[in-house]
Amino acid sequence: MFNVFKIYEFKFIEVKTRICDLPIFMYRCSIQKNKVVSYSNLYSFAFGVQYLQYSYLSEPLKSLFTDLLNNKKYSLEKSFIGVGLDKWFLLIKNIQQVNVRVLKFECLPNNLKLEIQQYLFNWWQKGESEIAIARRYSNVMRIGNALVCTGISFQSLLDLTYVNVLTINDFLHQLKIKGKNKYSLKTIQGSFSEARMFFDWLNKKRNPDNSLNNPFRRFKYYNINSFVKNAKYIPEEIIEQLSNVIHECSRSIQLIWLIMMNTGMRVSEVLNLTKDCLVYDQNEKTLFLKFLASKNLKERRKKGLDDFHTIPLTNAELITKIREQIDNTSGLRALCNTKLIFILIDDKHRSSIKRYTGSMVSNEINKCIKKYQIKDHTGNLFHYANHQCRKTLAVSLLSEGSSVTDVSQILGQLVEKTTQQYYQDVDSLKIAKLDQKLFEELFHTLDKKTVESYNPHDFEQLKQEIMLGARETPEGHGSCVKHVSFGPCKKRSCVGCSFLLTGPQKLPMWRKLYRDQQKYVCDLRSIMIRQGIENYKDYRDFQHENHLLNLYKNTIKQLEKFMKERDLNF
Repeated sequence: MFNVFKIYEFKFIEVKTRICDLPIFMYRCSIQKNKVVSYSNLYSFAFGVQYLQYSYLSEPLKSLFTDLLNNKKYSLEKSFIGVGLDKWFLLIKNIQQVNVRVLKFECLPNNLKLEIQQYLFNWWQKGESEIAIARRYSNVMRIGNALVCTGISFQSLLDLTYVNVLTINDFLHQLKIKGKNKYSLKTIQGSFSEARMFFDWLNKKRNPDNSLNNPFRRFKYYNINSFVKNAKYIPEEIIEQLSNVIHECSRSIQLIWLIMMNTGMRVSEVLNLTKDCLVYDQNEKTLFLKFLASKNLKERRKKGLDDFHTIPLTNAELITKIREQIDNTSGLRALCNTKLIFILIDDKHRSSIKRYTGSMVSNEINKCIKKYQIKDHTGNLFHYANHQCRKTLAVSLLSEGSSVTDVSQILGQLVEKTTQQYYQDVDSLKIAKLDQKLFEELFHTLDKKTVESYNPHDFEQLKQEIMLGARETPEGHGSCVKHVSFGPCKKRSCVGCSFLLTGPQKLPMWRKLYRDQQKYVCDLRSIMIRQGIENYKDYRDFQHENHLLNLYKNTIKQLEKFMKERDLNF
């Protein structure tokens, strides 16, 4: 075996020539639906053998392979990418792997296909990355598909009118993705923003002197951020449960989660940490965590700030684990010539090393949540998102009295207005804590017979169920404390039931129920009078509805009295 590889070493020039045919190899991989190109199958292709280990190669050949995969420009310009083709193959490098992203254009008319491809290739020539090109492709293709599906007649994008743009907007609002969900307003707005730049670029290229009005710029989205569903903070009970089972995840995932929860860093910032991320400040006698602030990098440079942001570390356990991660990955870093500390060996391609991704982190944590059935206050399985860690830290700091300026500085936010948005979550957290305190008080006001039907263990479990919101009544005005041994509930309404636990936090719902019931009773009285029923008060139906109205009224009075005695405001 060793002698065979020596023969290939002598044929270095021949091997190098074969490697230059790498685009053909990439094309074959995409056709065969093998979306990952690793060092192992790259070696096999270059040497014409079935399997080859990296350790058998000499240093010149190792350098040759490394330089080949490090050269991003080589992958795009040589990989069957050209204006007019139906498919482009983007090669996105991940340490020692190359992921193939296929961009399809066959559904578009030839004229529009050429314009879109010229637009994307223009961005590539300006130095934009493969990932950014793929993102622009997704945005502009939504517009292209809408033009095809709506049957709008045009020869060029420059032929579109404002009426056509309105038609595209209406189509995207009604279009469902994979038959389930519709595009979000933010997604549609992203496509329109790309279309504005696309139209301007094409207009400048075709008509440098006689510019056309851009119809996409006439259409504007107002208050777009109010329609964006922001990540929520992680409730304390979820953090406690997750902390007890996070050990089920790999050590690297545990550390990534721990860093995000303690520093408020974005997952992308954590995954970009390097071996020199720990910096000791002699003046402050404190250890800092240094990371590249990639999201607001341009704004930082405009303000004359450093590209790297630093956060003081006071958690000794966190510092120790980061140092262990740096030491444990030193061997892998040497093999793939990288400074990143969150890297691993791919399970499918054992000879290749790759970096962690944000989806890998969230997927593994959500698998752990599903395994241990960690549920939210509604009784549904809690869904974890990486950005929730950042929101949780911000809400925690603000609720403990930290200023907006201090929190902005810790999170690396250049605009304090962004940090102020977290105050809404702070108010929700305070209300939740107040609800918990009131619940403890109200639980002891239950009917004695109801309380005595539970043993101490079942009674405590019932409290936990209600605190999680798992026993909420259908009307939403309280919680049901009926013991399971009593059998299914046969009542039509929970109002007036001795098993109903409610409080001042439910007062708005009670008032709404009272108003609705009052209107229903008035309408019922009017109908019966019009039908000539003078003794309507003697009818069982009217008596029942009027009795329900009085129950609502009495409940509201009791709750208002309870609030007045404890000087509470809702």
